[in-house]
Amino acid sequence: MKVRCDPEADIFCISIKDEEVMDMDEIGEDVFVELNEKGEIIWY
Repeated sequence: MKVRCDPEADIFCISIKDEEVMDMDEIGEDVFVELNEKGEIIWY
């Protein structure tokens, strides 16, 4: 698991799995998740 924070861009990210991103979904206002080929969340 990796955690990234970019205060200039006002972004906080959590990497759950180290896999290729296949899709992205917005789950709330300014909240996105990135999904692998199985549809599992790999970035939050």
